[in-house]
Amino acid sequence: MADHVGAGAAVLSPLTKLIRRPVFAAERVHGDDTTVPLLAKGKTITARLWTYVPDDRLFAGPDPPAAIFFYSRNRAGEHPARHLAGYAGILQADAYAGFGDLYDGRRKPGPITEAACWSHSRRKFFELADLRKAPLAWLADVLARIADHPVSRLGELLPRHWKATQHQAAAP
Repeated sequence: MADHVGAGAAVLSPLTKLIRRPVFAAERVHGDDTTVPLLAKGKTITARLWTYVPDDRLFAGPDPPAAIFFYSRNRAGEHPARHLAGYAGILQADAYAGFGDLYDGRRKPGPITEAACWSHSRRKFFELADLRKAPLAWLADVLARIADHPVSRLGELLPRHWKATQHQAAAP
C-alpha cells in the first residue's frame, strides 16, 4: 500500500508544483497547521497537516483563492521553513514559535512580514488584564474597541504611555 501511495505522489508531483506556484506568488498567505492522528507502531501519535492559503477577495484582488497542503510527522519549525523557503510576502499565522525565523530581516530571499492573528492575540489581552488585576470590564472595553475598528486605526486603541514609549524607541 505504501508503495502505491509513494508512486501516486511521484506521478502527481508536477501538479503539486503547479498548485504551489500561485499560492507562494501571492502577496499575502495565511498559514496554519492542524493535528492529524498517525498510526505508529503500537500507538497513535500526533502528526501535522500544514495549510497555506492566499485569498485576496477581501482586498478586491484579482486572483482566485487557492490552497496547498503539506504533511509532517511533527510540528518542528523546519517544516514551515522548508514550505516557505522561497516566499517573501506577508504571512498571517498564529503565534507559533516555529514561524519566528521566517520573520528575521537577514532571511533570504527576504524576510516574511508577520501579520499576527487576532484570534490568537486575545490571549495576550487576557494576560494583560490578569497582570494589571484589571476588572473584566476593562478587557471587554478593549476587545469591543478592536472589534469596531479597522486595523489601520489600531494605534488609537493602545494606551497613550505605550504609544509614547514606542515613538521614543523608534526615534533615531
